[in-house]
Amino acid sequence: MTRTNQPSEKPSTVDELRAALDARFPPGTRGTAAELRAAIAELSCGLGQPEEPGIYEDPSYPGLLWHSWFRPTWPPPPRKDGTYCSPLDKAQITMLGRPDTGKGAGTLLHPPSIAHQGIKLLGAEEPQNDGYRLSLVTRFIASLAGKEPLLDAQRFEAQVGLIEALVTWGRRLRARMAALPQHTSSNLTPEEQEESARLSPDFYGGPRRVFPEEADLEYIALLEQIGPKGKSAAAKLRKAPPISQEEADAWAPWLPPSGGGFPARHTRLVVALWEDLVRPQLERAARKPPALVRLSYDTVTHLLSGPKAREEGGQIALDLGLSRPCVIRAELAASPLVAKGVVLFQSIHAHRMIRGLAFAAHERALAGELDPRVLTYEGGFAALAEACGIEGDHGVRKVRELLEAFAALDLPLPGGDSARGLLTFVYGEARRNRKAYLKIVAGLLLLPDYVYELQRLAGTASVAARREQDLIPLLPVPPVLGRPNDAGAQATLQLGLMAHFRNHAPDLAEGRGAPLPLDTWTRLAEESHVPRSLALKLLPHWQEDHDDGPAVLKRVDRDRYTLGDAHAPARTFLEDGGRRSLDSSEAGRRSGAKRAAARGRVGQK
Repeated sequence: MTRTNQPSEKPSTVDELRAALDARFPPGTRGTAAELRAAIAELSCGLGQPEEPGIYEDPSYPGLLWHSWFRPTWPPPPRKDGTYCSPLDKAQITMLGRPDTGKGAGTLLHPPSIAHQGIKLLGAEEPQNDGYRLSLVTRFIASLAGKEPLLDAQRFEAQVGLIEALVTWGRRLRARMAALPQHTSSNLTPEEQEESARLSPDFYGGPRRVFPEEADLEYIALLEQIGPKGKSAAAKLRKAPPISQEEADAWAPWLPPSGGGFPARHTRLVVALWEDLVRPQLERAARKPPALVRLSYDTVTHLLSGPKAREEGGQIALDLGLSRPCVIRAELAASPLVAKGVVLFQSIHAHRMIRGLAFAAHERALAGELDPRVLTYEGGFAALAEACGIEGDHGVRKVRELLEAFAALDLPLPGGDSARGLLTFVYGEARRNRKAYLKIVAGLLLLPDYVYELQRLAGTASVAARREQDLIPLLPVPPVLGRPNDAGAQATLQLGLMAHFRNHAPDLAEGRGAPLPLDTWTRLAEESHVPRSLALKLLPHWQEDHDDGPAVLKRVDRDRYTLGDAHAPARTFLEDGGRRSLDSSEAGRRSGAKRAAARGRVGQK
């Protein structure tokens, strides 16, 4: 840490430093993180900012230690009314005096309160806490290298899953500790207790509210709820020697180590969440990526390619390439919202929404939810738009129109049946005591379980029936080129490409890649309404990673391709289907040879 010039008015004790900061940022003021960092650097003679959480000593003042939860790369907090704005809380920086120096024996914050800051970091929603969780998770994922190598797409999913789990279980931990009985301490004045509550309001009280052994007991009980790994870690902690609440080192597992890094209790929680929750979820997702039955997949592809609409007796009929047209009944076709939504079927917004709903239902199914079809969005149409990656007020209006149109469809099904709506939904307006909410029930066509219904209706004996029951992976919206009006057609082209890959799954299984010569590529583009000139640019574009999406294609040989590495689960899924097709064909050949040999023996008699 560098040292700057030291004017005589610089603070020389911890108490003076605290008074100088309080004068610069009176209680209740909203100093920004940048302003606080500048003030600390100035008042502490150029202490600078540590690169990661830990305990740091100011070389200018041997009696001054800095206990930091801060990294300069973390985002600054927003300045919003109604949010807590203590400068120290904003930057997550704590200063404490070293009691054995005899200089400035008073401390700015007591160790229990510092530990409370760390507990709060796990679940609070403030931006610097996002930075802390991201840093903690990134460090952990990097430590997996060599032991559990992750592909880029899996690394991102692992990061997101761990952060979400930390938020959820961090809030549970804070809620458990907040329910503990309050303790008082004779060595704290009412003013000190009030100040501590001001510095740690998110933790419901002062620094002596929780004793170290109580914090550990709640932490152990939380670990036991996570899963087998958590239970194993909890059992080891229960066997550890008891800690004394009078010992200053009792809070050490909750604090960043002096050499930098993260508290032992935080890292152990991340390990348990990874082993018991996140990694199993990734493994399930790798075995079962989002997919639709071919019949549903073809229906959705035709729907999103902008089918021709015609009026028949007040109804709107849409040709989806099925035995019967899809219709919108007269009473619904008269709705302006439905009419606008039908026009949007070929837009990129429709692609984002259909995929977002299918992905959400798939994730709920993998998580073992009782009814994965039911999707709830607190915040209404705006929340759904955000979840699907649709931005702006204009996008929210389009989401409403698309929902109305998707719900109005009367879709033909095999056997003469019909599905009333690709989905159904209920919308609740915002009220004084609640936000707007949107509850969507995904229709049968958006779920892979529809394959069981098809098997019941058509069986699996014929080749045509089995082909309709093929599952085709559904990918996120691909990177696009050109005008916004062409984006939807490019997303439709990706759907057609995946169906083509499913048709050539045996080639993928044998490692040869699916044939995709230029005439085939341009034919798929034409069917998707992508101009030829744009399609020629799109083929190399989809072989590279871009800001709006990873590579869709990976070249195997001349005019032969497979899916890009970011889509490895879908690629593996297709290859497994190809291997089953090859095995089935080989079994059929052997069976045919046996029957032919039997006929020959009969003819010789």
